[in-house]
Amino acid sequence: MSDYTPTPTDLGPGMSPVDQPTQPTDVPQQPTDVPQQPTDASTQPGDVPGQLMVLPDGTEAVVTGDPIGDAQYNHQQGDNSLGYQSDCGLVSCTDVLNQFGIPASENDVVNFAAQNGLCDTSNSDPSQDGGTTMTDQVTVLSDAGVPAHAESGNTLNGLASEIDAGHGVIVGVDSSILWNQPQDTSNGAPDHAITATGVARDPNSGQILGFYVNDSGDGNSAKFVDAATMQQAWINAGGNDVVTDGTVPGHASPSDPSQPSAPSQPSTPSGYAPGSNPGSNPGSNPGSNPGSNPGSNPGSDPNANPGSTPGSNPGSDPNAYPSATIPQ
Repeated sequence: MSDYTPTPTDLGPGMSPVDQPTQPTDVPQQPTDVPQQPTDASTQPGDVPGQLMVLPDGTEAVVTGDPIGDAQYNHQQGDNSLGYQSDCGLVSCTDVLNQFGIPASENDVVNFAAQNGLCDTSNSDPSQDGGTTMTDQVTVLSDAGVPAHAESGNTLNGLASEIDAGHGVIVGVDSSILWNQPQDTSNGAPDHAITATGVARDPNSGQILGFYVNDSGDGNSAKFVDAATMQQAWINAGGNDVVTDGTVPGHASPSDPSQPSAPSQPSTPSGYAPGSNPGSNPGSNPGSNPGSNPGSNPGSDPNANPGSTPGSNPGSDPNAYPSATIPQ
């Protein structure tokens, strides 16, 4: 996953919340004007060191996390031998594993999940398969040697704290808000998974201005999402996230020296060794694939995060993440 230069494209979702999570996190989208911040978007100025960066609207911000370094681990979802395109949760897991130094490809993770009942495989059209629940994502990460847990009801400050501490974070968002597609009626439910890789704060007040994310749905890496958009797309959709128990080597802020570190020699689950699955391409960042709009079909699994039909209904399971429509 070394020479990859991220570029935008499309999507097909795949993720769902967990059973009884504990603490949560957030997710934003690309802004032009940094809107007025939600009530929760504040912190103590100067508490967390970071690098000075310029946001898309020209505003200077102090950024913690490693959005630029982690950009190499993202790509357009759908690059796997099974033809699954609704695998945003699994691609997010691949992103996090690579942050921890585990050179897994999307194909490795998708095949492992499919073989072990950790993603939706119930659809007649394989492009609609690959959806995951938060529990699935926790299991995929943990089986690969990166223990994790699921949280719900998180806040912007909670997500910022996880990033400051160096944890890997996957968040479940309402894609219609994230991609500014009001015609995609997801009813405010989380239907897409992305990884949060950085948090931007006002250099003087410490107020949270937004977050940097890797989005396999549109293929954008180190994409800035302002705090107001994150509030609507992530917190208002439940504030669900999957957080690694350990921290990414080199990611923890100097203000958090006591944070647990990543496993030194992560184990690899049986049948999940990079290169062992047909069509896998370990070590390189797979390019974009799809271009087609994965259709949504909740199938028979209420916890599956199906494809991407606008207005898909998560059904009776409050933890089910529907799907997302690829941005056109």
